[in-house]
Amino acid sequence: MANFDPQTGAPLNGGKPPYGSPQDDPSRGPAVTSLVCGIISVVCCFLSYGAFVGLVLGLVAIVFSIRSGKMATGPQRNGMATAGLVLGIIGTVLCGLVFACAACACAGLSSLALFY
Repeated sequence: MANFDPQTGAPLNGGKPPYGSPQDDPSRGPAVTSLVCGIISVVCCFLSYGAFVGLVLGLVAIVFSIRSGKMATGPQRNGMATAGLVLGIIGTVLCGLVFACAACACAGLSSLALFY
């Protein structure tokens, strides 16, 4: 049985997606946010000046991933939220290390300037 009008070809349900489609999942928005923030966080760890931004975005990715996991209905967890969580953790750790190394290097260079 077709869900289209045979004369006009228009969908009979008013053009809405079928029930249970990914658009109906309320945890999809935070999962996408988590994934995007996690990717940007990992990219920012390679930039010495962007390490602080990457650190913040990594934490945002972790928070949104956990939020998406709590909003998920059903036994399966969203793959995007899991990927965002992993990337957020990696980005937070790497950006934290880069930020700490950059801070120590700046402190060491500023103390050397006093001797000249």
